[in-house]
Amino acid sequence: MKKIIYFLGFFAVIQLFGYCYSQSDREFHKLQANFTSKYGHGLNINFRHKADPWLDTLKRLSEKNPVKYGIYYKNALVARKQTDTIFNYLQSVKEAIASRSGGWADSTKESVMDHLNIDVPGQYFLKEKHGFMMRDSLKRHITEMLNVVPIEFKNSFKIWIDISDPPLSTDSVQKSWEEYYWEGVPSIAALTELGKFQYDVQFTEGDVIMVNYKCAKNK
Repeated sequence: MKKIIYFLGFFAVIQLFGYCYSQSDREFHKLQANFTSKYGHGLNINFRHKADPWLDTLKRLSEKNPVKYGIYYKNALVARKQTDTIFNYLQSVKEAIASRSGGWADSTKESVMDHLNIDVPGQYFLKEKHGFMMRDSLKRHITEMLNVVPIEFKNSFKIWIDISDPPLSTDSVQKSWEEYYWEGVPSIAALTELGKFQYDVQFTEGDVIMVNYKCAKNK
């Protein structure tokens, strides 16, 4: 109930900019979700053009000297392929939530008809275990991305995708990752959260391509 009260107040002020969570330790997370929702809850987010020049340079260098630069271009291509896979998976989850929430409100796919429905996310992510499957998919994706980070950056590379166990609540209750993200939230908040994950996987992809580009240029 407390979460819904927060959401309704926030919704009234800036419409569908995201869901304002009650836990103070999620302020940064909330801001990212708000940013994501501003751009269509992640449905139309595409930061890949920022990494395209690095990828193009790696391709040219690899063609010029495959022995010296080929590994970096290969790493970048793997990062792009893996990101495609996880991004599309997250998109399919969004479509499932939208379908169960009365469908998309319009062709922009920025909201759903039953946007305040708190039963759909809980049923989908918790009772049907999709939240567990999603976390496992993100874990595998993180491993795959770290595998193509050059050794020079292994220790300093930051993964933006948060699959860590949540902190204790104020009443010392330890929730699971799935409960922390999906329990008691309305459909529009779940979509915003999914958009944030899509943003994070693309941002991580860009960083992986960038560090491979840096290594190649320093050769």
